[in-house]
Amino acid sequence: SNWAHEKLIYRFSLLVCMIFYIRGNPCSESIKSCIPSEDGMQLVCHKGITDPYTNGSKVVKYLLLCNWPDVDFDPHSVLKNFPVLEEISILYGPITKINSSFKAGMMLRKIVMNHLLMKNIPSGTFAGLQHINTLDLRYNKLEFIDESVIPFIPNVKVFLTGNEWKCNSDIGWILSPNVKETIIDLSSLSCSNYDRKPLFLIMQILKNLWDQCPTICTCIMDHVAWSYPVNVSLIPFHTVNCSYRGLTEFPSQIPSNTTTLFLQGNKIKSLEPLATNQLFYQLNDVYLDNNNIKSLNALEGSNWIFTFRILSLRHNFISEIPTYALDNAFGKNVNLARVLLGHNPWQCDCTFVLSFQQLITKHHNIFVDKNDIRCISDDGSSILMIENEARATFCKEPIIKFHMLTALDILNITLASLIVLILGKLLYDYLIFKKSGKLPWVVMKIF
Repeated sequence: SNWAHEKLIYRFSLLVCMIFYIRGNPCSESIKSCIPSEDGMQLVCHKGITDPYTNGSKVVKYLLLCNWPDVDFDPHSVLKNFPVLEEISILYGPITKINSSFKAGMMLRKIVMNHLLMKNIPSGTFAGLQHINTLDLRYNKLEFIDESVIPFIPNVKVFLTGNEWKCNSDIGWILSPNVKETIIDLSSLSCSNYDRKPLFLIMQILKNLWDQCPTICTCIMDHVAWSYPVNVSLIPFHTVNCSYRGLTEFPSQIPSNTTTLFLQGNKIKSLEPLATNQLFYQLNDVYLDNNNIKSLNALEGSNWIFTFRILSLRHNFISEIPTYALDNAFGKNVNLARVLLGHNPWQCDCTFVLSFQQLITKHHNIFVDKNDIRCISDDGSSILMIENEARATFCKEPIIKFHMLTALDILNITLASLIVLILGKLLYDYLIFKKSGKLPWVVMKIF
């Protein structure tokens, strides 16, 4: 009857409490031994099962195994010798692997495995247990558990707190509607790979991330933080990697809360989406190395240029940039950390290079690859590092070249000289006439 069953559970719990009171922790016994209750229905074994119980017992219903000595545990070899066993508790010990299923314990109602070193439990370990109502796997090292391990049958209670859960797609099943009814401590589970944040909330964020991720890209959640100043919600920080996908433009969709975008090795030509598309306003770090970008002019005056953290444009086709506009933006951008512009075909133009040198010098901490910012000399004979080259290298004084005078040059010079001479004589005769009233002799001869 239910009353008799509850009575046996009470007596077993009382036995454990008595041992705890007399000896402290019921699993602190240092000598390999098995201690039965007076009626023989409860058995506490330390460091393995000893005589006279090595071949089992047909009366033991409650078995507590403390400090199991081996890293492997074979439920079948134990349970087959205890045919009426209803509860088994395995506490402490170096167990890392379960070698068989618990199916041999057909009468089992409760399984407790606490404070062990298990990282995973094989599929089917608890399959076929028709009477199971409690599965306690708390305080182990579990990182992952397959959905098939959990006995999703009516009235079963599962406890999973205190493990090292790795929150990723492997445990996506935990968002299923029936899970909350079975895993009693679901709200207490946490993710070891996300600073012990609540597992259920993290998995909801990850599901949204996977649903919004472009099919040709990979998306991960780098970090998640509580909202400030009140911890009422979690704020994720995502990274989207669309590198080497043959893209000719920015992806049309990225998940919300994306802060880092990798687009290296594509065929993208324009940075305009960073300035005009609200999807990309939240981006902090953008990597566009090895694309077909020729200009940064699209970013001039945009809001993004005043808020970004990292921009990498190495190995593109940029020959010049709006240095004064960038200088203004960099001075106002409190988030700015790095700008990478190396291995672009910079032009060795005097005016541009001088302003570019000033920009690099003024913001030398952010141009982390300035040694790779070089231009090819006019004659193509050398590659010049823009930051360190002297002004005279780029800004050469014009050289005046003299040529032999041609016949036409001599004629033009002669005619010009005669014109100047005639105009001079005309001016001289006019002044004489004004002063003395005497006409020039040529005029007098004519008239």
